[in-house]
Amino acid sequence: MSILDREINKYYAEWRRIARSEYPGNTDKADDLLHEVLVKILEGDRAKMEDIIKRNKFKRYVSSCICFMARCSNSSFNYKVMKFEKLRTELNHDIQEDFTSAIPTRLFNEQIDIYISRLPFFERELLLLYALDDFSYQKLSEETNISRSYLYRTIENAKTMLRNSLTLNKYDVNK
Repeated sequence: MSILDREINKYYAEWRRIARSEYPGNTDKADDLLHEVLVKILEGDRAKMEDIIKRNKFKRYVSSCICFMARCSNSSFNYKVMKFEKLRTELNHDIQEDFTSAIPTRLFNEQIDIYISRLPFFERELLLLYALDDFSYQKLSEETNISRSYLYRTIENAKTMLRNSLTLNKYDVNK
């Protein structure tokens, strides 16, 4: 065990209290702060840290680093925390937005599918060809040999039946 490891083990509990005083009530954030400081120290110049230990200034040095990283908005710790909080907030917002819009939309689509399936066969098939296969009245007329005016009336009639069915079930189809 190196001298650096011994010093860290010796003062860890005290540094943890200092970190927790910076973030009262948020022990996870406080522990992250302490660990971030210790990682930075361990990644730094080992000879410099051993010199600070020999001069009996290591405990104060780490304590100061903890306070600095917690209070300085430009510190790497605060940058990571702010970046994470922003990302988490955006994700929560997106998830809630997707959840609140996806379920009603899905339910509405399922309701439409049910009402389409209840249409008479001829109207249902023409409506599906027109709407799902993206046929124009002209092209549909050419493919089926049915006059455009009759196709138009039949498809509009099917749409009206759907609107009426949805309106009876309190869906606003004009939104």
